[in-house]
Amino acid sequence: MLGWVNGSGTNWANDMPSDIYVRVSKVFGEGEGQTAGQRVGLTGYLGQARPDPALPPADRKAITRFGIDASLNFQQWNLGIQWLTGKDPAALWNATQDMKFWGGFAELMYLPSVDLVGFARYDWVKTSSFYGRDVTRWTIGMRKYFEDNLALHVEYSFRKREPGSSGGAREEENTFTMRLDLGY
Repeated sequence: MLGWVNGSGTNWANDMPSDIYVRVSKVFGEGEGQTAGQRVGLTGYLGQARPDPALPPADRKAITRFGIDASLNFQQWNLGIQWLTGKDPAALWNATQDMKFWGGFAELMYLPSVDLVGFARYDWVKTSSFYGRDVTRWTIGMRKYFEDNLALHVEYSFRKREPGSSGGAREEENTFTMRLDLGY
């Protein structure tokens, strides 16, 4: 898969699209790698972004994102994992050095029947030491499918964000979500 987009929300409407997205994957075994078969992939994103609109206007700067992912299936279990790293120029963060970050997630799903899914996910983001606002989150939940395009989604998340080099308190957040998904 290859895409050419203007992906940054800080780019102006008259900016020429300049972002390239590349995704390659391989499925092993029968299936599409989502609920059957095994899928591994690579992702790359090269683009341009401007600093936050709250900062003085500036030229666009190059951003990069690269990652790997996998969807591994065994009977009624699926393990989805992704790891991503990126680098942004210092000007985008109003900083004196480039921002580097990496993170990802691991999600384990159990499908006891075609209309019910339980899941547990851990995701994290680690940032450059000068910024240090690392984030981690645990989520558990379930989806009950009534029809192909109608599902009840229930989940609980605990999110933690470290104070970083600027000090302050660690932020913690508990979130409970229950929603009805239509035509997703």
